[in-house]
Amino acid sequence: MSNTQVIKPGSTLGILGDGQLGRMLAMAAAQLGYKVAVLGPGGRESPTGHVSYWAKAWGPNVEVSEELLDEFCALVSVVMIEWENIPIALVERIKNKGIPVRPDSSVLAVAQDRMLEKAAAQSVGIKTPHYKHLEWGLGILTAKSLALEDGILKTCRDGYDGKGQVRVKAGEKLEKAWAQLKNVPCVLEELVDFACEISIIVARAPGQVPKTYGPFQNEHVNGILKNATKYAKGTSLLGYFWKEKSEQIVQNAIKATTSLAAHLDVHGLLAVEFFVLHDGTVLFNEMAPRPHNSGHLTMECCYTSQFEQYVRAVCNLPFGSSEFHSWGTMHNLLGDEEGELQSLYHSERTSFHLYGKKGEKTGRKTGHVVYYRIDT
Repeated sequence: MSNTQVIKPGSTLGILGDGQLGRMLAMAAAQLGYKVAVLGPGGRESPTGHVSYWAKAWGPNVEVSEELLDEFCALVSVVMIEWENIPIALVERIKNKGIPVRPDSSVLAVAQDRMLEKAAAQSVGIKTPHYKHLEWGLGILTAKSLALEDGILKTCRDGYDGKGQVRVKAGEKLEKAWAQLKNVPCVLEELVDFACEISIIVARAPGQVPKTYGPFQNEHVNGILKNATKYAKGTSLLGYFWKEKSEQIVQNAIKATTSLAAHLDVHGLLAVEFFVLHDGTVLFNEMAPRPHNSGHLTMECCYTSQFEQYVRAVCNLPFGSSEFHSWGTMHNLLGDEEGELQSLYHSERTSFHLYGKKGEKTGRKTGHVVYYRIDT
């Protein structure tokens, strides 16, 4: 299939991963006239499976039999991802059956390794925190002996929502922290004193002008995104910067995101998180080639949501407008916080999204609420 061939409504789109991002992606696809087939750990009884045409579960450790993969590939015209840690081998098997996966496995390979994504960012001139790559033989090394003060030891792979990382002090030996992370290859990053964290999302497809969303200003609790805000036009980031500097910071972050997406040749979505230092410097934090949690706001506040834009991108449909007609805040519901909804139902201009997950688990995202206001 040509990289620019239009996939017409009525076709079936595949999704790898069946969580809440896939659920909202499937709903956006249905709105445009597509059906969705999904492979993930939960199958039919998953957030995405509940709203999909076809849904089946893969086995432990993302094991997919040839028979199941043939069934999936016989249905779909293109495959999207909602989880960047999909095994590259699985993506390659799908591509070998003639089904494009967007973004491609080359993009996923970078997103799955902190060292590779930092190198990719630096290759297009994006600044990163100071860091060291650690693989073996830590001995008596400390953050200070590696020319870093207090730092964060992060696994190179499989870290998300605050998992796979341990804080270390300048004089503290690293063996204990490394053992907590199972002695796998790690990155030791300096602990950045930042004013705020922002994210930018870009949609990209061959022959089209990229569309960007953001900045979203993000607030994390225990490593998990709790709130994301898109401020009204002309409002500076959290009051840290006067208007002129704030606008320059945003433009720098947008340029960095679009440059990285072009460098990686992304066909789909790329979200990039940045630290904004007190002097206005923008530092790369991490990237995700999929819909981003902060972009949930786009469903209420934009003419075209990040989810619809992803569908448009992979199907080579013309992009919709990414302009914000409203501003607001997205609040993640974690664990048993769904109980908060009863008091929130009386709030005007408030939207609720529950993911249909079974059971309650501390820190687990079970839904989100968007408080939005008309942009004036």
